[in-house]
Amino acid sequence: MSVRVGTGTVAMRTKAERDFITRVADWYAAAFAKNIDVQSRLEHMGVDWRKLPREMRIGYADSSLMGRIPGGSPLAQTAELAGVVSDAGEVFADHVVVSVVDPGGRVKGLAGISLKDGSESFALDHMPLIPITHTGPARVVVTPRLVHALAFIARGIPATNIPMTKSIADVYDGIPARVEIVVVGPD
Repeated sequence: MSVRVGTGTVAMRTKAERDFITRVADWYAAAFAKNIDVQSRLEHMGVDWRKLPREMRIGYADSSLMGRIPGGSPLAQTAELAGVVSDAGEVFADHVVVSVVDPGGRVKGLAGISLKDGSESFALDHMPLIPITHTGPARVVVTPRLVHALAFIARGIPATNIPMTKSIADVYDGIPARVEIVVVGPD
């Protein structure tokens, strides 16, 4: 499994970057809503996208975003800082994309699964799909694969993904003692 991560860090997000990544999430959601083939491919992966929380803004990066961003423009710079584009092009091209949101429902980042090879991409740094907090679920399933976490979430089971290159402590700062972590293997 390969993982690609956009540039920058969440802490460095400016208001322009946050607004931009929210607009990108909405753009991808509109593309997903129109693409029955992509919807059925996601279902074939075991994810009932209709049951995912609305705030995840399930989307599809159909590569049309690059045509809307003039090269060298301030918008192009914001897109690169937000981790959505790189020198190689659109980070999420041909990916099913979900929004990573904070407890208030604001988009903090994007996570995507390539429809070509199943690799995963994140903008900016990897962030958990759901926060583990004192007021959140008492049991959370942790899996290294984004697609598996989405399948659990669609079934009403709190889940998140953490790549095998990171530890739970790398992603979560202080897990409440009352929360049970259930780790599911890579496949």
